[in-house]
Amino acid sequence: MYKTNNSMTESSNSESSNILLRRKRGSGFFMFVSIMVVGFVLFAAYNVYQSPKEIVLKQENEKYRVQLERLNLKIDNMSQSLNAIVGRDDSIYRVVYEATPIPAEQRQVGFGGSDRYVDLKGFDNSDLIISTAAKLDMLGRQLYVEYKSLDEVSKIAKLKVKMLASIPAIQPVSINDFHYISSPFGYRSHPKNGHWKKHEGIDIVAPYGAPIYATGDGVVEYPSSSMYGYGKVVVINHGFGYQSLYAHMSKKAIKPGNQIKRGQLIGYVGNTGISTGTHLHYEVIKNGLSLNPKNYFFNDLTQWEYITLVNRAKL
Repeated sequence: MYKTNNSMTESSNSESSNILLRRKRGSGFFMFVSIMVVGFVLFAAYNVYQSPKEIVLKQENEKYRVQLERLNLKIDNMSQSLNAIVGRDDSIYRVVYEATPIPAEQRQVGFGGSDRYVDLKGFDNSDLIISTAAKLDMLGRQLYVEYKSLDEVSKIAKLKVKMLASIPAIQPVSINDFHYISSPFGYRSHPKNGHWKKHEGIDIVAPYGAPIYATGDGVVEYPSSSMYGYGKVVVINHGFGYQSLYAHMSKKAIKPGNQIKRGQLIGYVGNTGISTGTHLHYEVIKNGLSLNPKNYFFNDLTQWEYITLVNRAKL
């Protein structure tokens, strides 16, 4: 009887142990499932569902990306416009003013250093940001080179304008007063002593007292000691190696040191010095050498154009 009760007790204990074991297993499975559910929820929360702040940040990033793309398009358009200006600069402006074109490698030179854009790395749109920054840097460099180029061309143009205004380029007396050339440029027999000698200018026959005009911009110089026989004479230094000389005047209208404009009155035709008659002896000198003044006449000037030029010089 004791043994039977003992067996029943053992059987009851074994069944209780199994129940506890099943409960523990059930509790562990429930905990595992709970952890999986929580993990899935967290995963979904961080990867599928976004917080309002994250949504706003993504929208702003997208907005910046669109703006960067638009900026890139504007930069490309500006680069095309600049390339058109560069083409005109090299093929027109610098050709006209005889300036050497800027080498392409000088215009396209980049910026050194592989870490120049290191601070722009690590963002969502880093590649686009770096590309835009590089384009802006290159455009800025090209604009600077072109600015310096156009500044140089501008200075050359101003110098050319000054040079063109300075070169002796009109007849020294009016078309109405210009009768004829009595003695041309070159070798001739001297009208006084008969010696064969080079005539350094031309003799223009004109009425006594006819106005004489400067043939280019310049400054009045003193006559040198070698001008014996020229009578009353005026020499104008035009710069760029040019001078002009007006001799046998009856009267001067300017003084040494005066700034002169082309077409300005400087004196009057006369017969002073060694002369056989009323006329103007006129010379054009370049770098110390006498040139034929006829090569520097604008023979296509009409009488009205000549008068306009003279009136302009009086202003």
